[in-house]
Amino acid sequence: MNHERIVILIKKLALESDKQALAILAPAELTPSQFKIIKFLFWQGDTHIRQVDIEKHFSMTNPTVTGLLKNLEEKGWIRREVNPKDSRSKIICLTDAALTRKEELYTYGEQIEEALIHDLTEEEREMLEKLLKKLVKQV
Repeated sequence: MNHERIVILIKKLALESDKQALAILAPAELTPSQFKIIKFLFWQGDTHIRQVDIEKHFSMTNPTVTGLLKNLEEKGWIRREVNPKDSRSKIICLTDAALTRKEELYTYGEQIEEALIHDLTEEEREMLEKLLKKLVKQV
């Protein structure tokens, strides 16, 4: 088995996913990376999320996350507040405007996933998820 081929296929899949996500997210004026950060903040609920938490979760560099957060703040999706546990750092919070769009964002997420796996049977979807989780644990 040619492992390079698998790596190339995974990269192509990621690129195709981002391409489809860009089209789906166009009405919200979000990039796939911005969307992922907003979803992460929704999942965390009231947890105090710092920039470094986002960097670690997505394996992104500090400058990349800084730029994403700056754009999200300018678009009115997030705000930065002083961390009550450490006044030297800031926590990232969703704005009230972002919170009112939770269902819309959930729908976008469903559309992105469905666009990617629409040709798979339920059994294939389950197998793909299982295999991807197995591969991610090895990274």
